[in-house]
Amino acid sequence: MTHHSSADHVDFSNGTFSGTVVGKVVVTHPPSPRGAVPNALSSLPPSSPGFVGRTAELQTLLRVLKPDAAGHGVVTAAAVTGLGGAGKTALALQAAREAQSLGWFPGGVLFVDLHGHDDAPVAPEKALEALLRALGTAPEYIPPTADERAGLYQSMLAEIAAERGPVLIVADNAAQASQARPLLPALSVHRMLVTSRETLAQLDAHQLHLGVLAPAIAWEVLEKHWRSPTRVILVLRQSRTRGKTCADSAATYRSHCRSRRPC
Repeated sequence: MTHHSSADHVDFSNGTFSGTVVGKVVVTHPPSPRGAVPNALSSLPPSSPGFVGRTAELQTLLRVLKPDAAGHGVVTAAAVTGLGGAGKTALALQAAREAQSLGWFPGGVLFVDLHGHDDAPVAPEKALEALLRALGTAPEYIPPTADERAGLYQSMLAEIAAERGPVLIVADNAAQASQARPLLPALSVHRMLVTSRETLAQLDAHQLHLGVLAPAIAWEVLEKHWRSPTRVILVLRQSRTRGKTCADSAATYRSHCRSRRPC
């Protein structure tokens, strides 16, 4: 008897057999890229206490994030832009948390900091690697190139959409559209929030520009987030009632901190 074999086929066509012949086929499949690796499908950073203001802007973002509308032509991303310190990240995180609390993203809410204005911005392939790990991809299954990683990323988002539901991606501090574009989900059920100091006109997203806060809201933010002693709060309020500008009051605060009193 002679036979020829390959990886998945054995040829016994020239064989001579006596009695009953029983064959057994064993099929093996490689483990799933998700395997037993833990995922991080709720990875928003801690919230800042006492979010105030930006009510209209928050409602605008929630309208974009609301998953009711899906299909061709639906805008599935929002870009929040403005000067450094305008509150872009705080607004994006607040919108993400409210959307999550409403049950809009059972597939998960992922956060990635692109460090767009740091000395070493995160390259798109590194951001994709971080998101793939958060989605539960074993390190040995993460492809080497950006295009391959993008393909696997979209495939895993599609799998999660079918199994669990929509996913929200929050990409903070993008330097430019090309840094965030590979992270945009292809399926219209998913959503993405991007923040940047630059206008991301080349990104297919709803553009929301943040200006400076109204003076009354700015004072409220200062009082909530500076965590100053009551004495400093009183100094700031006195400055406000005397018609001083925010810059004047900031100078007053610095002078107070230079003294021996704790700030």
